[in-house]
Amino acid sequence: MQSLSVMMFAFASLRLHIEPAVAELIITRFYQGVVQGEDQPQGLNNILWTCATLGYLPPPHMLQCFKESYATSKKPFLLQHDSTVAWSLAVLGALDMEYFKTMLLRFPRRVLLHATVGQLYQALQALRPSDKSTPAYTEWFEVTRHVQTEWPLHQVETLRSPFEEHVYHTFLQMGYQAISHYDSGDGLHYIDIAMLPQPKVPCKVAIEADGHTHYLFEDYRLDKGPHPGTRPDGRALFRNSVLERQGWYVIVVPWFEWHALITKNAKVDYLKEKMKAVVSQYRHDTWAASSQTSKIDG
Repeated sequence: MQSLSVMMFAFASLRLHIEPAVAELIITRFYQGVVQGEDQPQGLNNILWTCATLGYLPPPHMLQCFKESYATSKKPFLLQHDSTVAWSLAVLGALDMEYFKTMLLRFPRRVLLHATVGQLYQALQALRPSDKSTPAYTEWFEVTRHVQTEWPLHQVETLRSPFEEHVYHTFLQMGYQAISHYDSGDGLHYIDIAMLPQPKVPCKVAIEADGHTHYLFEDYRLDKGPHPGTRPDGRALFRNSVLERQGWYVIVVPWFEWHALITKNAKVDYLKEKMKAVVSQYRHDTWAASSQTSKIDG
């Protein structure tokens, strides 16, 4: 069973897309081993991280089995594994606050790598309730404060790519008030290009210029190397969902779409359509929320 999880981990480490039928076959075999009582926390860590990274969602009963088996394992735990499992479950939509507390707060403070701390914070953001007046938000706030005290996150600003710079300056030339490398405010990452509410944009918009590293490879040949694909990886999808929960409308500009646009006018038209779709979605959401409020009041 360990060999299966290592093989899956290798695929994910290479960001190499696995056909769903193949992934299902491997995960089913691994699941059968877990059901038979094989205690493999490292293997569970590998399988869950692979599913999250490659964007493959196991059947609910398998995911629940993996989740429970990891939490009840009698083998020694590493916090690096705990944070990876928490992040993976958050990406897969299977993390809850009780599970987070059970895993992450069961031991005293331990040393964590910077990347591992980032996973903790990302998992927490996925659990953040939208209504600050609820007991659930109070609990989330207390847990978050504990994590921040135990494992402070020192954010490292990344360099902007020429691709990101090009998209940013195109927005400026179009008359938008854009902010490059905007701090998202949660200590997780910088938004590539942010727009706060302004005359042409009634909502918060996060524009992510996603290069090759945000997509899975379609294949990998020893003589030619990896062949870039068009499937976003789990990290990019999770980033988008976290930003949306924070009230941002997310626009993704994939590298392969941008580079296919030859002229400046084509690039401008492309971004206009993206912005038009966001504004339309915002107006629809606002109307829907207003209608729902009217029904409740009525």
